[in-house]
Amino acid sequence: MPSDLLSGREKIEAMLAETTANVSFTKYMPILLQTFAEFERDHPDASTLQAFRYQIAQVYWKHQVYNLASRNFVLKYPEETRNWLNKVIDEAGDNDSFYRDLAERRLRNLKPR
Repeated sequence: MPSDLLSGREKIEAMLAETTANVSFTKYMPILLQTFAEFERDHPDASTLQAFRYQIAQVYWKHQVYNLASRNFVLKYPEETRNWLNKVIDEAGDNDSFYRDLAERRLRNLKPR
């Protein structure tokens, strides 16, 4: 299906699939972030925003590199991961939610700066 026929939500879902599959992170991530910003602007009350924020954090989380010195995998984009997880928490406010809980748990697993 041509991308001009896809809705904003479908475009975000398609790009999440591409970046998660590591097809071309550097190619698709800027496009994904721009499309998400446009979707968020056009649909500020969409119920899918929190899910997309968390999935964007997950895309950053999945990009890890092996550190020979420490002999383990480290995040390639720790600040971006942390920023997106914090956005999920901030947007949830005082409300308990599935994505807020996931984001808080994931943040606890991030190494300190």
